[in-house]
Amino acid sequence: MVLAGGSPEAAQSVNALAAELVYAMGRDFDFERVALPKSDAIVLSLSAVAPMRGAIPNGTSHKRSQKEFWSSYSIDFVPYATGDANAKLAALSDALLGAVNQVPDNRMPSEIKIRFAAALETGIALLQSDIERLRPFQRPLV
Repeated sequence: MVLAGGSPEAAQSVNALAAELVYAMGRDFDFERVALPKSDAIVLSLSAVAPMRGAIPNGTSHKRSQKEFWSSYSIDFVPYATGDANAKLAALSDALLGAVNQVPDNRMPSEIKIRFAAALETGIALLQSDIERLRPFQRPLV
């Protein structure tokens, strides 16, 4: 599962672009059906927070009562907020890979991480080939 948001300047854009990217990845990587070694759900939590508002540290946590393992990762705000759709995709992609790579191998084996990275590349290529889906993300946020 991917949760994406951020400070008021970026939250809506990050959430919408993450949804587009996860959808584009869906034919190569099914987030709901990936076979993980443990029954806990993996939650990739991405945030784009304006530097003036502080920072959210990257890290992982296990929420036992909810059977979730969270991997939180910050999106590089400046390229995301000031860039075009391709810059936003690159910043989002870097954060997704960072979040996945900090998940321990006993929760997400390296083979699954490799499949995820390949699906991410395919998803980005699909979005870049469909200018209409990226049109809302062309302008800088700030």
